[in-house]
Formats: sequence, structure tokens, C-alpha cells
Amino acid sequence: MNKEQGKVSSIELRKQQYPELVDLSERTKEVVTLFQEIAREAREKSWGLVFISGLAVDAHFGYLTRQHRDVDAMVLRDAISDVKSFLELKGHVVNERGEGLKIDPTDPEHPAWSHGDIHYYYADEKGDVIIPHDGKELKFTAPIEELTEELSFLGESAKFLKSRYLLEEKAGWTDQVGFRGTEENEVRNAKEVEKINFLIEN
Repeated sequence: MNKEQGKVSSIELRKQQYPELVDLSERTKEVVTLFQEIAREAREKSWGLVFISGLAVDAHFGYLTRQHRDVDAMVLRDAISDVKSFLELKGHVVNERGEGLKIDPTDPEHPAWSHGDIHYYYADEKGDVIIPHDGKELKFTAPIEELTEELSFLGESAKFLKSRYLLEEKAGWTDQVGFRGTEENEVRNAKEVEKINFLIEN
């Protein structure tokens, strides 16, 4: 066996460290369906939609590594009304909240809880992407063309944040926007950061 044959491929290494999730919860199945609906229409209509957060992390693995509670994405500000109309035609409940959309809310007492979050974004004078949120801004350090890449995931081709910019997103929600979640969320976020760093290094 030569040296090359003895190496573990990056895909094998990823699956050793983060095995593929096989037993999907009902919530995760709903999230996958919602992702596929949005990805398909976004590609056909050229919305400039980009998937971010948890599903984007797993897209870089090429498979699901954990259960998911929602779909997170950002879309050009001018396309937000088209996205809302499409989702409503598909039978989803869509609420406008702040600078984005909440898809299929899960708890009337907690309006932020939903199956999907679609934020709108715009570019600043340098062309860098900004997501406004409740009077604050999550600022990326690059324009949309640099932030994103197209990947095949769950049977759909879609745009996702690149791994290194997923780290910017994670830090941005906390440091720039001021999100402070529950202890459970903090643990989950820490694990996601570890996972993103693993992707970057491998």
C-alpha cells in the first residue's frame, strides 16, 4: 500500500468524526421538505437566496449530521415579497417580523419560534453584505459573491455561506446583534463552531 492509499479521505474523516444522521425526527423531515421547496424556487427565480446557519454547516459535510428545528436563509431585500407569496401559495403560514419572514410559527406565545427564518440582506457602500435585525446589523466582511458557494445538498443545488463566513455569522449574531440564547443554545452554538472549524481544517 502506497502513502496515498493509506491516507484517510476527507469524506471518510468527516464521517468518522461526524457520522451521517439516519433516523430523522418528524421536525427534521419537515425542515428538509421546506428547504427543498425554497431551494428549488430560489434557483428558478434567481432570488439571490443564500442558506445560512445549521443547514449550511451540514451542506458542507454533504449530509445531515444532526436534527434540525428550522431553515435559516438570507435573501435580497427586493425579493422578500416574492418569497412570502411563494410560501403562502405552498400553504405555509408566513409572518413578517422585523426585517424578515417567520415560516410556520410553532408557538403563539413565542413568535420567534418557527420552522424557518428568512432575513433580508443588502450591500453597504463597499459591497459587503449586511443583515439588519431589530435596529442592529450583522456585517460580513465580503460581498455576496465572495461569501457564498453553490453546493448540492439533500437533492437540491443551492447557495450556502462558505465555511469561514459561517464563523462570521455565528460571531455576528452574538457580538454585533446581541443574541443571548439559553444555556442549551449556547452549548449547541459551541458545538457548531467546533464543527465549522473541523470543516475548515479538513
